[in-house]
Amino acid sequence: MLYLIIAAGMFMAAVNHRKPLVFGLVLLAALLSTAGTFLSLKRYLAWNEANSDCATKAVVIANDRTAESQLKKFAQGTTQDNDWWRVSTHTDGRSLIYETHFKKPVDPTTFSGALAIIQKTALKVECDEQSGNLKRLKAIQTHTFYGVDGQRLASFAVTPADCPQQ
Repeated sequence: MLYLIIAAGMFMAAVNHRKPLVFGLVLLAALLSTAGTFLSLKRYLAWNEANSDCATKAVVIANDRTAESQLKKFAQGTTQDNDWWRVSTHTDGRSLIYETHFKKPVDPTTFSGALAIIQKTALKVECDEQSGNLKRLKAIQTHTFYGVDGQRLASFAVTPADCPQQ
């Protein structure tokens, strides 16, 4: 804007007029051109932000770099121990591993019904958009169940690929 004021002074000197009207018109032109430039820049930046995926890429990169430590934090404090079972949770890379050791004998019919419910719950946790942690971190949940004698009863895994597409 300063360059337009200097140009107005040079114009007035060249035409030998010191009329305030000339200075006022040049000042008005300077203000209008500055406002036009500002609005154009504002509109361009808004369009660029809306059409850019830089923010999304930054989030993806941050998640990739911190996924394992976030999973370790998620696994902390999830150990359960009661009269029927002991559930321990640990991580290995991007795998979140749940191990359930039963303390009492388990009825196979009851166990298979409970296993179906546990699988649905694990899938819901994996795909839940509200928490979104496991899907966002591309984590694999592995659930393994052991009987009283230490023999493996069943196991299953849930990955982000198992989530329904939206």
